[in-house]
Amino acid sequence: MARDKARIPYIMVEIEEMWRAHPDLRLGQLIMNAVNDGGVLYYLEDEELLMRMRAEYENFYPDGAHQVGNKSEGWIPEELADKLLDNISF
Repeated sequence: MARDKARIPYIMVEIEEMWRAHPDLRLGQLIMNAVNDGGVLYYLEDEELLMRMRAEYENFYPDGAHQVGNKSEGWIPEELADKLLDNISF
């Protein structure tokens, strides 16, 4: 089963926002803070990884904008959110 390439920018935008909020962390630290349970990271689907990262860094997001499908202003531009969410299938 091939994964949808359209998911990549959506995921990267979200990770970038988390990382910008915590610039002193290295990328590995940013991810492993949310997924620190052995070799599970290798097997996690993208949405599960994002859910764990959202839970770890939930205080960063304004007004719950990190929730899947929520296109709140101030998180990413509405037109970009519309385009990305319309093309993503998890």
